[in-house]
Amino acid sequence: MTEFELTIERVADTGQGIGTLPDGRLCFVRGALPGERVTAELTREKSRIVFADLVSVLELSPDRCVPECPAVPDCGGCNWQHCDQSAQSRLKRDLFESSVRHRLGPDAAGRIRPLVETTARLNYRSRVRLHLGEHGLGYMAHTSHRLVPIKGCPIAVPELDQLIRQWPDNLTTTLTAEGVTQLELRCDEENAISICITQVQGLEPGTIEGLLALPMVSGVATASEVFGDPVFRYDIDGLGLVAGPATFTQVNLDINRLLVKAVCEEVCQVPAARVFELFAGNGNFSIPLAAGGCDVVGCEASANAIADARTNGLANGMDSRTRFERRQIGAQVTPIPGDRNVLLLDPPRAGLKNLPAMVAGTSLDRIVYVSCDPATLIRDLAGCTNAGYQTTSLQIFDMFPQTSRIEVVAVLQPVGAQSKG
Repeated sequence: MTEFELTIERVADTGQGIGTLPDGRLCFVRGALPGERVTAELTREKSRIVFADLVSVLELSPDRCVPECPAVPDCGGCNWQHCDQSAQSRLKRDLFESSVRHRLGPDAAGRIRPLVETTARLNYRSRVRLHLGEHGLGYMAHTSHRLVPIKGCPIAVPELDQLIRQWPDNLTTTLTAEGVTQLELRCDEENAISICITQVQGLEPGTIEGLLALPMVSGVATASEVFGDPVFRYDIDGLGLVAGPATFTQVNLDINRLLVKAVCEEVCQVPAARVFELFAGNGNFSIPLAAGGCDVVGCEASANAIADARTNGLANGMDSRTRFERRQIGAQVTPIPGDRNVLLLDPPRAGLKNLPAMVAGTSLDRIVYVSCDPATLIRDLAGCTNAGYQTTSLQIFDMFPQTSRIEVVAVLQPVGAQSKG
């Protein structure tokens, strides 16, 4: 492969360093930081851009640090472990602000609030998805189907990190022989670990016994069977919430609490808030909103998540203020009930492309949009401007330390409305 030298000018939102080749093409270098002079190896090229891996750093950035994990840079999990904490925070804000300024204009960029973060940069992930193969347990390499075996994961909570370190090789062999190539480990706030294997309908009894015998494992779930107690339990401001093995949960519970608090503060600025929530999940936002006095109608496509949300409403005495409906969201425009004055949505990375059509002609007091993908968020916000709603606040949350990813809460109000934020 071809090697060459390059000066890194900036970073992409994918976390890669960007430099300009002599022929004018942009080169994306995985593992490089702004200001560095590097030697890179070509991995892939197109007519206008080139991709490369870092070979060596000739001139170091002051932001560079030694990664905590020995699997870096081979592992595709953490793309910024080589970047120190303060630089990660600065780069995340700068990247988001640049994108907002480009698509939404300087006024929206000026409404970005300071990044919300915690001191926990490692041991924060309560959920990890691992792959299995002939070489063991691990993550996939960057943009590859090649397994990178690991003997621990420093960004996972200590209980999961320890379980990975103690994982028996013979159990990996047994699982792969039964058709399992990936699994999810979750550790809740009671330190109970559940193992979710949705690839297969069932496993041999001896395999289940081996999984349940692992340290701190409370339950195992396959696509059709449940063994033990694989329920995930966590707390938000005194409210106890649960999520079954098929229900999504945020990976960073400390940041999730701050995220929920921020969403509740924004929604509750609307007097007598009557919330229509899309992608409600297990009620992660719905139940705290109801506890704050809001009336919530939550929509969600997953039957398992709806069941969890209803359980959480009953368990916390919020069933009179919450109603959960199973609906497919996204393929068609979801009509917003006329008695609702707040729309809350937390879509997957694809966003909600038909959001502008959904809110056009409505008289909502506020839209609160939670996103894990800035590109689709900004696309949807831009469309809402033409539908009569303007972005009045943007708040970044560092949900995923050691990576370039962020979570964002955007607030929209009718054009001409005075922001109360």
